[in-house]
Amino acid sequence: MNRKLIILLFLLHAVGVLGMLSPWQSLFLWLTPFHLMLSLGAILLAQEKWSLSLWRWIILVGIAGYGVEVLGVKTGQVFGTYWYGATLGPHLFEVPPIIGVNWIMLSLASAAVVSLISKNKWFSSIAAAALMVGLDSIIEPVAIQLDFWSWEGNHIPLQNFIAWFVVALVFQLILHSITKGIKNIVAIWLFVFQLAFFTLLNLLL
Repeated sequence: MNRKLIILLFLLHAVGVLGMLSPWQSLFLWLTPFHLMLSLGAILLAQEKWSLSLWRWIILVGIAGYGVEVLGVKTGQVFGTYWYGATLGPHLFEVPPIIGVNWIMLSLASAAVVSLISKNKWFSSIAAAALMVGLDSIIEPVAIQLDFWSWEGNHIPLQNFIAWFVVALVFQLILHSITKGIKNIVAIWLFVFQLAFFTLLNLLL
């Protein structure tokens, strides 16, 4: 099962890169929300240990991740002044709800990567949050170019990365209070594919 899911994620990201560079880019951009849902579904299917607390955490991250984005867009006081474009799908309160899926996906994937080297709550949480910020820094230029979101003055403020780290750290600390790390090989590969996907698009777009 895991091998098939890893192959599926590889194909999704490989075809995605080709699609973004093709004359059919607009079609592939329209498919972005489905890509995110499939990616999250793959890592949830691969999760080895489940508990009611983990399900609650997933729901919490989805709702809170979306909520903090709404607060951020409405006030400009969380991440800076930004707004969402059309690529991530329909908006509710000026934010696409699919962004909650993205928070869950990246939080689980980052936790799974860090679990390879440590089970310590604080080290793992800080390292996973740092990985999320690092990946976000690679995503940002592509996201702006492909109308995921836009920044005031086309400038990404330092505040964005600080806020990302703080929010991600809170999510990771809660996760490590209910489980001693995430054991999920598919989530690890998803992080690798996301990193490769956005790095390639940064170079080729």
